[in-house]
Amino acid sequence: MGRGVVHSETALDVDEATWARGRGRALAGSLPVPDDPFFNNPARVTAALHHLDELIADLQSV
Repeated sequence: MGRGVVHSETALDVDEATWARGRGRALAGSLPVPDDPFFNNPARVTAALHHLDELIADLQSV
């Protein structure tokens, strides 16, 4: 679900800086760290890659 959908469905009144911080937090949560057991699970890796794809698509729509 991209920013346009979230923004229009929930009527969030936030500025571009708020969206940028949100993207940063989402990116930080999707990136692996060394020896993180979270990324030993293929389903979690797939979910993280999906989140990254969504972040990139959202950034390209700005």
